Amino acid sequence: MNLVKTILVLILYVVCLTTYGQHTFGVKLADGWSKISTKINSSPPTPQEFKFMPSYQGGLSYNFHFKNKSLIGAELLFSKIRGKEHSESPTTDEFGNPTDEFIIGNVDRHISYLSVPVYYGLNYKKFTVNIGVQTSFVIYSSGLATTLAPDNNGNTLYFENKTAKLPITNYDFGIRAGLSFALSNNIMVESFYYYGLLNIYEYHSTNWKWTIQQLTVGVKYNIISSIKK
Repeated sequence: MNLVKTILVLILYVVCLTTYGQHTFGVKLADGWSKISTKINSSPPTPQEFKFMPSYQGGLSYNFHFKNKSLIGAELLFSKIRGKEHSESPTTDEFGNPTDEFIIGNVDRHISYLSVPVYYGLNYKKFTVNIGVQTSFVIYSSGLATTLAPDNNGNTLYFENKTAKLPITNYDFGIRAGLSFALSNNIMVESFYYYGLLNIYEYHSTNWKWTIQQLTVGVKYNIISSIKK
């Protein structure tokens, strides 16, 4: 009997949410910046500098609003993540003395994800603050490493190495927070920041930690918006 009452209460609760709620379904596109950090724990420390690179994402968005005060949202996005690693290592001669020259290395990494963010939003006038989590699944990855190194004759040698697949896991998971502003009932300007919580390095080494960050600014257009009174 208690189970039947619980089920009836849940059904009435869902009906009330549907009655006083607003459903929106739309498309979104955003540009921004991303960073792939591939830190190496070594002694002495390996000189590494990680730079933000242009990135983008786009896809579908669904929101369920509770009396225009808050919302629950879910999205299906294609996310392009890029990162650049820069390093400069001093060189020495055959006796171990510094030569005042450097070996310069650059690594460009690309990851294409199918991302599924789920979040909660709180509305205030035309603004909405969102916070939630995001799970991403790898579609494609690649890398390009270039090295400039001096030789004994005063020349600079150039080396290039392309990687068809990065040594990363098949998925990533992290937190995502954002701010939206409604220009109209159908158009919103959004900004989101994502911080990956997992070490996506494939071999789970304690000496290597690969993480992702992404900041985007874009526009969402609601194709469907229904209000039930």
